[in-house]
Amino acid sequence: MSTNGKLYIMIIFLSFAFFSCNKEKIVGSQSQTFTNNDWNWSEKDIYFHLNIDENKDPYKVVFDIHHDKGIDFSQLSFVMIITAPDGAETAKNIIPQYDKILDETGTISTVVAYPEKYFNQKGEYTFWIYRRYEKYNFFGISSVELKILTIPKTE
Repeated sequence: MSTNGKLYIMIIFLSFAFFSCNKEKIVGSQSQTFTNNDWNWSEKDIYFHLNIDENKDPYKVVFDIHHDKGIDFSQLSFVMIITAPDGAETAKNIIPQYDKILDETGTISTVVAYPEKYFNQKGEYTFWIYRRYEKYNFFGISSVELKILTIPKTE
């Protein structure tokens, strides 16, 4: 193989290594599916239980709302409470700006609950999402998926 060929292969390899290391990776996820695409009032509280390994680096906590196209989320907000294995709790009010979280297909809205969250204990964490919305069913919502993501390192 020529020197140029080896150089070309090395550049491709290094590019692949660089881009694969600088992406968010899912370290845990769990979904709640709603019957008949209806996030009804009785399910306003949803709970997820995920095992997380102790890590000195923070994670990103998001949840994806899978929904019909054209749903109006302007009045929807949330409270997320995270309970650590030892029982310690953290709570956060989340008021998403929906014009910024809708994907290009118009069917998934990604809510960033914590852009940076440390999990200092190893074990099962409980994630409680409370839907703050009028006391009505919310038709057009098929599921909510909680995801814990790595945060890409910047060097």
